[in-house]
Amino acid sequence: MRYFLFIFILGFLQFNFADAIADNLKADKLWASQKYEKAIKLYDNACNNGFVQACFKAGRAYLQAQYIDQNLNKARLLLQKACDEAINEACFSLGKSYDKPTLNPNLIKAAKAYQKACKASLTKACNSLGSMYSNGEGLRQNKIKAANLYIKSCKENFALACQNIAFMYSRGEGIATDKTKAKLYFGKTCDLGLESGCRYYKILNEKGF
Repeated sequence: MRYFLFIFILGFLQFNFADAIADNLKADKLWASQKYEKAIKLYDNACNNGFVQACFKAGRAYLQAQYIDQNLNKARLLLQKACDEAINEACFSLGKSYDKPTLNPNLIKAAKAYQKACKASLTKACNSLGSMYSNGEGLRQNKIKAANLYIKSCKENFALACQNIAFMYSRGEGIATDKTKAKLYFGKTCDLGLESGCRYYKILNEKGF
């Protein structure tokens, strides 16, 4: 009897998951067609039936509020659900939701979400975590950890992280001042398309570094 019950439950779950995948695909098409309200309902259905990518999509939509009304609590619940299932972009979006001063911030939760995403090598999350360590926001201030996180993110060609570590070397913030390294990182920032890096590179170059 238990065996047949197990087979029934397994079949039911598989059926629901197949429905979830189908709902997610339909929602993607509706979203692309700018039918946002209909899309979000299908994302919600897909999420409830176990397709966690849909949880991320719905959570991000509720958070950004570009096409639907913002629902911060629902956004965070959905993003947390996706983050718990290792959707790293969801962890990053969850961190951003707690990091913004205008969105009832919780910097400790922001740091926790960034840490999970950074551990999974999401470079922009490492940069955001570095900023929190640098400023002592949600975490005990630690300039060395901030520098290491900026360097890690810069190695993966995240321009803002390259600029952040360049500023730390230029100003000697928690690490030894090194204008030559600062110029090197400002140069990489420039090469990656961030115009401010080009300006600072030029300034240091004209000073002979």
